Amino acid sequence: MNIQNLTSYEETKPPISEEVICFNPAWINEDFNPKGIRIGFRTEEDFVSSHYWNYQDSYITISHAECDDNEFYSENIRMNIEPTHWKPII
Repeated sequence: MNIQNLTSYEETKPPISEEVICFNPAWINEDFNPKGIRIGFRTEEDFVSSHYWNYQDSYITISHAECDDNEFYSENIRMNIEPTHWKPII
């Protein structure tokens, strides 16, 4: 993905509750998400995004509230909830 056309999440957060296209290089998976892209939104306390759960062949929503204290989620998932970059859905 060309991140030059995206906004840095660290510098500017998307508006609360607005769905955005988001990217994190940690989300890249050659089989299930080769571009590292998800749809997500920011709440007042968290970021929520759709994650392809290949174990169940379905999408789930993940956030810190859901994952941080749940040993079912890997350390990689817990440490990479937020995107590194995002852009509005037009």
